[in-house]
Amino acid sequence: MKRRDVIKMLGGVSFVLPSLLCCGRSALADDYPSRPITLIVPQAPGGGNDTIARIIAQKMTQSLDQQVIVENRPGAGGTLGTRQLAKSPADGHAIAMGSTGTLTMAPTAIENAGYDPRKDFAPVGMIAKSAIILVVGPAVKAQSVQDLIVQAKKDSQAFTYGSGGVGTVNHLTAVMFADQAGITLTHIPFKGAGPAINDVLGGHVSMIFSSLPPTIGNIKAGTLRALGTCALSRTPMLPDVPTMEEAGLKGFEAEQRYGLIAPAGTPDAVLRKLNQALRQALNADDVVWNLKRVCDPAVGSSQLGLFTGYLVEEYETGEKDDKGNPKKSSRLWSDKAIEKVDDERKVSDIFAKLASDADRDDAR
Repeated sequence: MKRRDVIKMLGGVSFVLPSLLCCGRSALADDYPSRPITLIVPQAPGGGNDTIARIIAQKMTQSLDQQVIVENRPGAGGTLGTRQLAKSPADGHAIAMGSTGTLTMAPTAIENAGYDPRKDFAPVGMIAKSAIILVVGPAVKAQSVQDLIVQAKKDSQAFTYGSGGVGTVNHLTAVMFADQAGITLTHIPFKGAGPAINDVLGGHVSMIFSSLPPTIGNIKAGTLRALGTCALSRTPMLPDVPTMEEAGLKGFEAEQRYGLIAPAGTPDAVLRKLNQALRQALNADDVVWNLKRVCDPAVGSSQLGLFTGYLVEEYETGEKDDKGNPKKSSRLWSDKAIEKVDDERKVSDIFAKLASDADRDDAR
């Protein structure tokens, strides 16, 4: 499948790296942190962002001598919690998990995500990366990617897939997979990848394209079955699982990267303290051990600002659309997939508005 080289997850972006503006900010940094820090996870409990956040939060608590409290704020494909961070005071007491999904996918596939990843955040550091894995539940008989494709071509209603919501990595990967394989899959969105995975486990949903942190335990336990990895090479954590390219889908690639972000305008000294705490966490043997069980930790690659270089290269392509606005897209996602996701989001918005109007009418 032809893919466009835009919003590269492996390149750099111009996030705002603020300088200290006044003595007041300097004093703030000297006293930082003066109260517990909220680590926003813009997804439901049980997903990859949540799993990784909880691994690092405890160790960062020790380094900063203030509690780092993980707070799940799911909704709107991860944009709700991310948007809340953008509007938070830039004093370092609110930070968030930033990922491929919320910093490249959502602003690409969702027209009004409510934030601009180029301007609204300051990077703290990268934490880890994970390949996206096609995982099926116990009710699915297919033993390989090709088996699944053959069955889906025979019956267009055979398979459903779950996601953490419209516009998420789970969603877009599945759309791209179905398009390249020439099959039809039925989308069932959830308010987070964790609930979607639970329904795959329960046999209510056929499959999910998931990062490894929330699924690898069940894969190794045999309660979920991994058919293929969306990386260009096999993941060391699942060496027997073939790549999508090995399964016949040439060039098929999708992965998730995770890091910490703060609101734009956060003082440099505060960002340095946060980055130092993150790096100390990522150099701790127990944290590395826990992360390696579920993903590929960024040990030695978490320098301040480097996260931006891994997530986004160009948010704008340099080209203009029909209205003269900068064109946006993503390196690993086809235009057709992005358009399909955007169409589905618009339909979802219509139904949500109808439901809201009905609720108001009932209240009257």
